[in-house]
Amino acid sequence: MYSPKISPDLIPILYVTAKSNKKPMTKIVDSILREHLLQTQNTSQTSSSKSSQR
Repeated sequence: MYSPKISPDLIPILYVTAKSNKKPMTKIVDSILREHLLQTQNTSQTSSSKSSQR
């Protein structure tokens, strides 16, 4: 399985966020990535559909 490296400067921020949310860091990272990627995907699809309508 692929395990990308997280930038060291983000680790303390993730740690504090995970502790304050009482969730594992992996769940926090997954949530952040999922939200961003789905949002980016939706924005990309919306832009594509607007371009094709012209």
